[in-house]
Amino acid sequence: MPQTNNQKQSVSYLYYFLFGFYLAIEPFYLVRLLNTYLPDFYYRKFTVSISIILGIVGFHKMRATVPLPKISQVYIAACKIPKIWLKPKFWRKVLKRSKRFSGDLINLFKRSNSKEPMVEIHRKNSLIAIYLAVICTFFTLTILPYLFVTNIDYFGLIETSFKILGYFYMFFILILLCIIQVSISTIKQNNGHKSANDLDALLCHLKSELEDWHFEDRVVLKSERKKGDRDIDIIAISPEGNCIIVELKSHEGIVRWDSALEKLCHKLEKDSEFKPFKENFFAQVKGQGKLLQDFRKLPRFPDLIIVFWRAKIDINPKKNLIKKVKIVDRSRLIRELKKRNNRLVKEMVSE
Repeated sequence: MPQTNNQKQSVSYLYYFLFGFYLAIEPFYLVRLLNTYLPDFYYRKFTVSISIILGIVGFHKMRATVPLPKISQVYIAACKIPKIWLKPKFWRKVLKRSKRFSGDLINLFKRSNSKEPMVEIHRKNSLIAIYLAVICTFFTLTILPYLFVTNIDYFGLIETSFKILGYFYMFFILILLCIIQVSISTIKQNNGHKSANDLDALLCHLKSELEDWHFEDRVVLKSERKKGDRDIDIIAISPEGNCIIVELKSHEGIVRWDSALEKLCHKLEKDSEFKPFKENFFAQVKGQGKLLQDFRKLPRFPDLIIVFWRAKIDINPKKNLIKKVKIVDRSRLIRELKKRNNRLVKEMVSE
């Protein structure tokens, strides 16, 4: 199943810019406080230097996460925007996605009955972002006008207008970031629902085809290391007692092995070329096998299978054992389980 990436979203690094900008525009109460108790404090030089440092750090963090496009690419993309807006197809797509997004927002306030814990976590993250956006909106529409009226005499019209404009810009960006966070969490929640449905379908398929086998689903193994816990989708145990871990992936498109990169790559129908997966599926499933062997005191390391439930596998069936992990699609899963179990039985007999 798709795992949540531990790497921070590139959007979060914009907070470096926001915090630096907040310091640089000289907040009303902080200026008054310093002028009263620390009149010799060089507030402007201090805040500007911090703003520049935070801006540089945020820029490099964001660039390291998402490569910045070239100026020519930005210019070409900007020139295409008016042309895209004139197409009826674009507005039909906007309307369709708006309806879907509004439906997802309504579902956020309903408690999820999914068996996947990450679904509920992403729902809570979305709700937190919504509440922050509401608070920022309330502050922008109420407190800022109040600050403008009450500080004209103290700072003057021009300086007060500049500061209010800076606050408005900052909270506008903050609201925009909250909306982006809601969108990201909603997409992850939908992916979690899709993965949960696929896992139920996979389990039903295995039980119907392999009636004499035993299956355990959604097994959580606790590790002493931080962030070392492992969630195993399905543990398949044959009548002979052979243990096989089945890891489910709900990606779509076509999957193949790139021997030059030594990575699994995938391509959707709309893509022109294959792109490597960001996740290291092999390390993930091998970590599951190591923990399972330690917890269950298994005499041998469990066999590992990664099944792509929705995607097609463009790998020769005779060469689908990669880094000691079988890569299959739904059509070959039952065959591979039976084949591997028979081979293990023969190995036990020969020993």
